[in-house]
Amino acid sequence: MRGVPNNFATGSNCCAFDVGSAGVTSSTGSIALETITGSITQTGALIGAALFADAGSDGAGGVILNNPNNAVGTLAGAASGSFQFAKNAGAGLTIGPVNYFVSSATGVPDLSTSAGVSSFASSVPGAEIQISTAGSLTLDSPVQGSIPDGLISLASTGNFINNVGPGAVVDPWRIYSASPTGNVFGGLDSGNKAVWNTTFGQPVTAAGNRYLFAFQPTITVTSINDSKTYGQDVTSRFATDFVISSLEPGVPGAFLGDSVAAVYGGEPQVTSLGSLAAAPVTGGPYPITVAQGSFTVSDGYALAFDSTAG
Repeated sequence: MRGVPNNFATGSNCCAFDVGSAGVTSSTGSIALETITGSITQTGALIGAALFADAGSDGAGGVILNNPNNAVGTLAGAASGSFQFAKNAGAGLTIGPVNYFVSSATGVPDLSTSAGVSSFASSVPGAEIQISTAGSLTLDSPVQGSIPDGLISLASTGNFINNVGPGAVVDPWRIYSASPTGNVFGGLDSGNKAVWNTTFGQPVTAAGNRYLFAFQPTITVTSINDSKTYGQDVTSRFATDFVISSLEPGVPGAFLGDSVAAVYGGEPQVTSLGSLAAAPVTGGPYPITVAQGSFTVSDGYALAFDSTAG
C-alpha cells in the first residue's frame, strides 16, 4: 500500500488481491488498484474522488468491486475478465478520465491518466461489464467490451447521461434508469422497444440492446360523451364510446415506440342507463361508465379507467 500527495494508491503489481476489511479512503485524490495477474476483489468499501482499477493481462483477471458502500465520483479502468462496480452511497457516478500516480523505475511516482471502462475478455461467464450506481450515471468516456455475445449492464436509480455519443457503449448492452424523462441518450440507439417497470437485478427476457426503466406507463381507457333521441336504444353504439391513450411513443435515436398489438387487446365494457330506450329525459345526463370487460394490458404497463363522460 502506498500513498503520494493528492492521491492514494493501493494494490499489487503481480498477483490477485482483495481490498481488506478496512477498505480504502482517499480524502484528497484518486484511488488506484492494479494487478498484472489475477483479479481485484474487495471486502471493505472504496471511498474517494475517483477510482482507477486495472486487472491484469493474463486473460482471466477481473475487477469485482460490488461493496454497496463504495462512494467514488469518477470511475475508469480495464479488466481481462469481468469488470464489475457497484456504488449505492453518495450521489451519482461518472465514467470518465481519472488521474492517478503509478510507480516508476526511478522510484518517483509518475502521473498517469485513464479514461472509460473496458473489458478485454475472450470468454467470461455472466456480465462482461456491470456498473450500477445510486443517482445518475454519466458517460464522459466510452464503455467497451470485446465479446460479441457478452453483456454490458449500466444501471442508475436516476438519469442516464450520455455525453460520448452513438459509440458510447460497445457490445450488447442494457441500460437502466428511472424513466426516459431527464435522460440524455446521445444518439445511442437500441433499435428496440424499451422495457418498462423493471429495475436492475430483475429478470429480463427481452433480447438485444435495451433501455430499461423503473417507470411504469399506464394505459388509460376513457369514456366519451354521446347523445341520443328519446326512445332510441343505442346500447350497441354506446359500447364503442371510449378512447385508449398513453401508449409510449419511443424516443427517436434511442428506442422504438410500443405497438398496440404488443401492449393491449380485448374490449372494455362501456355501459350507460341513458342508452336504453326507456331512459327518461329527466334523468340526464347519464354517466357513461367504462370497465375492464375483456380488455387487458401487458409489456409492463398498468391499466386505468376514466368514466367522466356523460
